[in-house]
Amino acid sequence: MRRKIMERKVSKTSIITGVSFIIYALALTVGPNTLYPGCAAEKMMKCTQSLNVLFWIGIVLGIIGIVNFFIKADIYRIVASVVGIIAGVFAFLIPTVIIGACSMATMPCRALTLPVIYVLSGIFIAVTVVNGILLLRARKTQKDSE
Repeated sequence: MRRKIMERKVSKTSIITGVSFIIYALALTVGPNTLYPGCAAEKMMKCTQSLNVLFWIGIVLGIIGIVNFFIKADIYRIVASVVGIIAGVFAFLIPTVIIGACSMATMPCRALTLPVIYVLSGIFIAVTVVNGILLLRARKTQKDSE
C-alpha cells in the first residue's frame, strides 16, 4: 500500500496546491518589499512588524509548497490545505486585529500594501478550501472503491 502511494504520478490537485502555496508565499515575502511596498520608517511601526510576520508566514508556505511536489500522499496534501487555510486567515488578521498597521489612511501600508494582502489572502483561502474539499472527496472515493 505504501509503495502504491509513492508510485502514483503527480495529480492536478497536487500541482494546484504547490503552485498556489508558492505564488502566495512570493506575494507575502517579495511583494511588500517591491511591488506594493509598505511604509518606509526608520523606527519599528506596527505595519513594519506586521509585514515582518507575513514574510515568515510566506517562507513557511513556500517550503510547504515546494515539499508538496515531492510527497504524493493524500493525507499530507489535506494537512497542507488545512495549514494553508489557517495561514491565510492569520495573514488576513495580523495587520487588522493581531498586530495592526498605521492609523492614518493615507499611509502607504493602508493605501496599497494591506488591501493587496487582504485580496490575495481571500483568494488563497478560497483556492485552498476548494482544493481541500477536492482532496477529501477524492480520498473518500478512493476508500469506497477499495
